Amino acid sequence: MLTFDYSVDRRILLEAESLREAGMEVVIIASPMSNAGNEPAGLCEEKGIKRVGGDADPRDSDLLLKLYFRFLKRLFLKFPSLIPKMRAAYFTLKNIFDRRLGEDPFALLPHAWAFYEAAVREKADIYFAHDLPMLPIAHKAGKTAGAALVYDSHEFWTGLSELSGLEKKIYRKIESGLISDADIMITVNDLIAAEFFAAYGRRPEVLLNCVDWTASDERYNTLREKLGLPREKKVLLYQGQFIHYRNLEALVRSASGFNGDIVLVMLGFGILKDRLVKLAVERDLLNKKVFFPEPVSYAELRSYTASADAGIIPYQSVDTNTRLCTPNKLFEFISAGVPIIATDLPAIRKIVEGEGIGVVVPLEDENTIAKAVNETLSDTAKLDIYRRNLSLVHEKYSWKRQGDKLLGLISKLPAQKR
Repeated sequence: MLTFDYSVDRRILLEAESLREAGMEVVIIASPMSNAGNEPAGLCEEKGIKRVGGDADPRDSDLLLKLYFRFLKRLFLKFPSLIPKMRAAYFTLKNIFDRRLGEDPFALLPHAWAFYEAAVREKADIYFAHDLPMLPIAHKAGKTAGAALVYDSHEFWTGLSELSGLEKKIYRKIESGLISDADIMITVNDLIAAEFFAAYGRRPEVLLNCVDWTASDERYNTLREKLGLPREKKVLLYQGQFIHYRNLEALVRSASGFNGDIVLVMLGFGILKDRLVKLAVERDLLNKKVFFPEPVSYAELRSYTASADAGIIPYQSVDTNTRLCTPNKLFEFISAGVPIIATDLPAIRKIVEGEGIGVVVPLEDENTIAKAVNETLSDTAKLDIYRRNLSLVHEKYSWKRQGDKLLGLISKLPAQKR
């Protein structure tokens, strides 16, 4: 399994565990560990993970060309007067880059050759490409080894707002050229599968981002105990990474408008943590209405999640990928039996409203967030209904169902490819 993640996604770990339980040997090849995003050491599960990358490889020099090309483009936008003087350099570099990409899609990814060589050394029967940046590497390794290729696209990558127009064009070219060679293609929900079908004429199989937590009627009180909160306090929980485009600043500000018995717990890590803590301090909310406990490992997470009165998913629809997302936290809340307050996004709405396990409303700013939180957490009758419905759908959204589906797909590969 190949992933550019340094903090390996839970989905990858669960797929690997399902395959191991079926008697397969699984190796995950990932990027070097990093403290990017303030992730504490020890949170990443290291079972069967090999790290590659680090030192520069001269074969990755095309990446420098790409970065220089982007630098020139931004320079022209800022200083149009330079265009006549540097026009020739610009188009020379563009032609070189376009030609090199056609010859070698590895030009897109740092340490691509290190990933490829590590993959080939494993002499695997099946190569999993987790997300688009790994597809050309797994494809090349599979061709070299005569192995099967599984493409697991966790996102609709070419719909990411972080990518420039050039990057999207390049990624589409790579994906359209290689997607038909995948023996199995999977993604995370039906709406993203439909997006792939519209773009490339291939509809992936769907494996939801479910978790492997067993059903339990036990009610936990972990968050209140850790934070010294009285039992009568109602806990609204955000868990996951503190990164852009998740509406987290508005979420923190919204706590100013919460009813007196409601607190917000921000459980996670990420590049925005310092900014969010500073915002809470400026609003005189820190450790009064907004709390930032230390992140916990996945093994510990369930008791923290299950001690919340509601979980919130405040994402903004900033691009195709976010609009169609079904994030990990959605299934963590479901598996922990926690009612959900979510932004009105179609894939999330389909599950939350369809199963009657929470509310879906436009969470546009701090006022709409505060209103939704106050109304939801003050309606104990509805919360009880949501909890009953959550207990009814626990098995439906269990990882076991997804893992069994994965094994079924693998079993259909030709014998020489498994």
